[in-house]
Amino acid sequence: FLSFYKEITNTAGDYGMSTVYRGWNHWPITVYNPAFAWQGVDLRSAASTAMDDWETPALADLFVTTDSPDEADVVIVYDTISYFHHHVATLEYNPDGTPKRKELRIYTQYSEVPIRIYAQLVFAHEFGHVIGFVHSRNIGHLMMGLMMPIEESPTVDEINAVRCLYHFPNIFDYSCVIDE
Repeated sequence: FLSFYKEITNTAGDYGMSTVYRGWNHWPITVYNPAFAWQGVDLRSAASTAMDDWETPALADLFVTTDSPDEADVVIVYDTISYFHHHVATLEYNPDGTPKRKELRIYTQYSEVPIRIYAQLVFAHEFGHVIGFVHSRNIGHLMMGLMMPIEESPTVDEINAVRCLYHFPNIFDYSCVIDE
């Protein structure tokens, strides 16, 4: 589990990468989840369900929604024109290197993982990035990268990682944790 945890938080120290995790300096994360429908799919509801998919099994208050994008830590933005991968970008950092503001961008024209069919899966995967996870190399994880995940919600491994992440300090050096 420790190896997976270091991999999913990008702190394994592989390939010259850092072992220092810089996560949110507070919980819950405030999310601006605007009303938006695409081809008959209520994307606001799909985003809310995806947030619940992380919170409920983790027994943690990870997200709270707000009606104001200016008050949000994370803003969901819909792009109906471009063809890009759905993604999360950190727009601002706090002085200590922790995220201050992120943008979760959903491309409605993206066809490899169509939002109109897999809205909840797309949001669950992207909210995994919001809380600090990178892609997993395991095909059985929601956070699987480079291809469409077969899981539509967080797996036991990913939920256990959230439980750890939620209780660790926001800045933590994993090089001091011995991997046996």
